[in-house]
Amino acid sequence: MNEIFTLPLLSLIISAALITGLLVYVLKIKNKTSLQNIFCLDLLCVFIICVGVILQAILSKLCNIPAINFENYIYIGTCFLPVCILFTGKIFSNPNYKLKRIDLFTLIIPITSLIILWTNNFHHLFYKVYSTNISKCVYGNWLIIHNIYSYTLLLIGIIYIFSYYSSNIFSCILSFFHSISCWTIFNNNHIIA
Repeated sequence: MNEIFTLPLLSLIISAALITGLLVYVLKIKNKTSLQNIFCLDLLCVFIICVGVILQAILSKLCNIPAINFENYIYIGTCFLPVCILFTGKIFSNPNYKLKRIDLFTLIIPITSLIILWTNNFHHLFYKVYSTNISKCVYGNWLIIHNIYSYTLLLIGIIYIFSYYSSNIFSCILSFFHSISCWTIFNNNHIIA
């Protein structure tokens, strides 16, 4: 039992609780701005990732459920978080920005990635060999495309945020920590399990 409830897992459980509290708080705000709405989507994606990794770490060991089953859930948040960060950056840098129909095209790769992941047993385009130990994974061709797209969106979103705050050093530092935390959560969702 002590092998399951490690310090990283307990930290992730605390993070999920804090994210839940913050999400509930922001959702209770009446007349939310566009930035508050997109922030809710950011939090929701991170919450999905956190809960999925928590369940993967606990249930894959206790109940012998294959870890890939949880990965199918975790990737819902993982696929859409870069798109949400991009929109957060756009709205952050221009509070009057309204999402347009063309912005829907940013959802094509995440939706395609989820479909490919969920059907991976048939074609192995996402993972040829899956393991919770990243060094043992053998990645498929689509995962490379997915990662390039996702990291590009994250980088563009972060650039939008930094461009808005380049004149204010304190705000720049805060946005830096926000960016690093999103990047870390996105990049390390396999480490706990």
